[in-house]
Amino acid sequence: MRTSVPLLGRVIGDLAGGITLALLTWLAVCAFSWDATLNQRGSSFLLVYLPLVAAGYFYWYQVEKEKDDPHWIKQIMLSIALGVAFFGLDVLLGKFHDPSLTIIDAATSKGIMFGITMIICPGFTFVAFAGWVRRKSMGSKINGVRLE
Repeated sequence: MRTSVPLLGRVIGDLAGGITLALLTWLAVCAFSWDATLNQRGSSFLLVYLPLVAAGYFYWYQVEKEKDDPHWIKQIMLSIALGVAFFGLDVLLGKFHDPSLTIIDAATSKGIMFGITMIICPGFTFVAFAGWVRRKSMGSKINGVRLE
């Protein structure tokens, strides 16, 4: 399916999505600066933002091709719910291994498991929210559906 968004609307939408994703990524990097691996904010930002924005743009265009209405809000809520569930699982696994760990230490103790949790939420949550902002800023239609 082709979109009926004019080029200027698409450029404005893409910029709005990319800027939103950049702001959310910067806030996350600042929030996780307690972690020794993220103590250099600039390089950490680029390390997180570049793959996230590449995946985001790819996902946004794929969703627009396949769906009349991507339901961004539902995707945001689903990613948050999955993030909470995965975080709970991370904590349970960490506490099972060492009951004396704090909640954060228990969640992060299994390494790759916590990384998957972070990809789901906040990673996908950021992509979905930026997709929603992008869609709102286009100010036209996608596949005949009015963007409200």
